[in-house]
Amino acid sequence: MDFAIHVEKLEDPLFMLYTIQLRQVIYNYYELNNNSAMSTKKIETLKKKRFVISKGLIGKGEIIEFVNEKGDTCVYDHDVVYTHFQDKFNGMPCFEKYGNYTNSKNLPKFVREFLG
Repeated sequence: MDFAIHVEKLEDPLFMLYTIQLRQVIYNYYELNNNSAMSTKKIETLKKKRFVISKGLIGKGEIIEFVNEKGDTCVYDHDVVYTHFQDKFNGMPCFEKYGNYTNSKNLPKFVREFLG
């Protein structure tokens, strides 16, 4: 696969959703082939109280889930969001000083627009 094509697809919100679903399929396949009983266990999401992009989570493939102040459950792939907005996050004083960016109320507007 051409790396440039891979990067373009990585930034596509639909590709992000397919990636999450593919991880679930791979997990289920692994469970079926390594256990005698069929497993319906889902891939674990990292449950948080707010939106967060953290230097400590970069490259770990974490799927993060939180409930916004309206009560909606928000799920996103940490690495996909970070990769797409890497320059933006790295330019933020809070990201440089504390190593993370958070929003306790909702997904940031630029992330909502990206995820569609």
